[in-house]
Amino acid sequence: TINANNANATTNGAYTHSCQTNAQKDIWYKFVVPSSGNIFFTSSTGSIIDNVASLYSGNCGALTSLICNDDDGPLNMAQFLKLGLTPGDTLKLMLS
Repeated sequence: TINANNANATTNGAYTHSCQTNAQKDIWYKFVVPSSGNIFFTSSTGSIIDNVASLYSGNCGALTSLICNDDDGPLNMAQFLKLGLTPGDTLKLMLS
């Protein structure tokens, strides 16, 4: 669990979410795929009342979008399940 806010975030300009192109104030996270090869991401409300999340593989400057979600979670928050990833790979999550 990570508790964060986007109060001081900026729009990166290099990448947009494929499922919602008006998102602003991006926060990026980097993490390693667990041994199961599966990622479940969910977000909850707080000071942010609607968010968008995109999962990417690859290196900065050459990222490949794996999944994008805008409103599938509770209260229009982002949520997704991505199966069959390679354990040990490093992925990036853009949250706006």
